[in-house]
Amino acid sequence: MNNCTSIFKIFIIFSYLFHGLLAKNNYYLISIRRSSNDKEYDKESITTQIAINRVVNDIMNDIYEIIEKHKETYALKDAYLSDEVVKIIKRLPNVISCKISKRTVALRSIENNNNVLSNKYYNSEDILKETKWKGLEIQENQFNDETLAYSHLSLISQGQYKYTENSNYTYDNNYYFPSTAGKGIDLYVIDSGLKINFHEADFDTYKNTPDERIITCDGRIENGEFNPVFKMEDCLIESLDDDEHGTLVSIAAIGKINGVAKKANLHMLATDYGDFDDLTALDYIKQHATPHKTVVNISRGCEYGIECYSQDIQNKITELINYGIIIIVSAGNTYESNCIGQIYTSCEGVIPIGAISNNYIYDLGMEDVYEPAISTSYGECVTLFAPGTIQVSREGTNEIIETVSGTSFSSAITAGVVATIMSENSNINYTFYSMREKLIDLSLKDVIRDLDENTPNRFLNNGKQIVYQSSKSDELSYELSDELSDKLSDELSDVLSDEFLD
Repeated sequence: MNNCTSIFKIFIIFSYLFHGLLAKNNYYLISIRRSSNDKEYDKESITTQIAINRVVNDIMNDIYEIIEKHKETYALKDAYLSDEVVKIIKRLPNVISCKISKRTVALRSIENNNNVLSNKYYNSEDILKETKWKGLEIQENQFNDETLAYSHLSLISQGQYKYTENSNYTYDNNYYFPSTAGKGIDLYVIDSGLKINFHEADFDTYKNTPDERIITCDGRIENGEFNPVFKMEDCLIESLDDDEHGTLVSIAAIGKINGVAKKANLHMLATDYGDFDDLTALDYIKQHATPHKTVVNISRGCEYGIECYSQDIQNKITELINYGIIIIVSAGNTYESNCIGQIYTSCEGVIPIGAISNNYIYDLGMEDVYEPAISTSYGECVTLFAPGTIQVSREGTNEIIETVSGTSFSSAITAGVVATIMSENSNINYTFYSMREKLIDLSLKDVIRDLDENTPNRFLNNGKQIVYQSSKSDELSYELSDELSDKLSDELSDVLSDEFLD
């Protein structure tokens, strides 16, 4: 039996009066175990819970007696317990540990200087050694087994997660990525347009910082005609039913909070659905893009059941790949093989992307995440698969703004990874051929279940394949509310102040 299951964590507030001055509050974690035979507190009988409570109360009384007896040893400035007192508390029966509580932060940037974060289940030095990245950034995402927000990011920055029922560990939902993060790379998106105010935090340009980037709408294309856009609110094709599609695709690719390449530049080309509109957009990119520093994402295709292959589109794509432009396209949402007669997946020189089913984590669990999404297209033309669902979350929270699914987003996520590869290896002039080979080389092989046998079994990975798992909280935690903390602090201060002033 795991004897950690009955450990209690108790926050103790020390608020002392020294020479009439109230010292700063500090919090100590005291871990207490009554018996190694105890189960989790909530699963124990009422009789055992009462016995556990009695032990905890007795030990707490002992600790307060120690506090008063050794008051002359405390650090005066911040009311820290002395090493002597900590040792005495640790020697009490049933006390497992006594340590001061520390604050944590979420997003961390670690340069390649052998600096390892302490008290973390991941090891930055090992990640840098495996990936050979110049630097590492970690977007620490809270694990939420109901929604698992940010899973579209965490899944692509680790090896296969192998679900084990009743495991003492949880899925590592962090997103690990190179600190270059697409910096200096231009991502062109051919789509419905851009609404910056949908979630402005994702479109942060980092103004007046070394990472300042471009977020722009280059133009609007309708009836094959290009028109420059001077105001961001004009960057929409209003005739399209889904006018937020381009915004969500862009967020998945380059969003600061919800995106992959958080420092890449964005160039939106708001484009209607005609192939002549796409031709105009592709030609614009050829005239303005920087060779070997540009990725194009196209999350559109033929209507279901209709062949719409265009030799003109193929010819323009050939021009672009010969110019050093990388083009990522969605495989489609046709529920079937989609490699023949299609405007993009049938073209040579593009990288088609299918989707896995990370949208059903809540219903099916992590064990079923590596399965093709129900709607994804497949076939021998599909280069690899990526997460097909993004849950756009508000900055600094797990609040879901919108959940969207489809190969439109697996394509955008892959485009983001391509941008990070290019920025991290800025000395390499990637072409369609070398980038496709790089993506295949980095991908996880044969992890997708129930995939059509004629479809390559590859899952997108950004280069970090070490799998970490965070420990489940087997310990019952007592955390006081701010109101109760203040009340107890005042009461304890009054009691101890009287003793100190006598």
